[in-house]
Amino acid sequence: MIVIDTCVLSEVFRKRAKPYRSVLTDTVRQMIHDDWPLVVPGIVLQEFLTGFRQSAHFHKAEEALAGFRVAYADHEDHVLAAHIRTSCSKSGVQCAAIDALIAATTINMNGRLLTIDADFSRIAKLCHLKIFDL
Repeated sequence: MIVIDTCVLSEVFRKRAKPYRSVLTDTVRQMIHDDWPLVVPGIVLQEFLTGFRQSAHFHKAEEALAGFRVAYADHEDHVLAAHIRTSCSKSGVQCAAIDALIAATTINMNGRLLTIDADFSRIAKLCHLKIFDL
């Protein structure tokens, strides 16, 4: 299971000129084409859609994500997220509550997180989070 992070969706679906965007975009499009088991956590869906200011763009993005499986956090995900955030805090590693929940959801699904956010590499050193290498 490949769990997609917010930053990946932002790079793939928004128009920004970044050097790694084409590689990332090509990789995700190929994964979709090849029917990889891709999942978007519910909190990622919310976070991604929150970034659109115009309703037309919002609805276009919502439609683009309609084909993805959405994984909603349950009790165990929230409990693990609290443990991850506490562990990070004790170790001096920055970990937002949303990032901890994304990590916990990924771990509990036995997935690998597709992300370009370096914070997750630091978080992964303190828990069982697996990062998908591009």
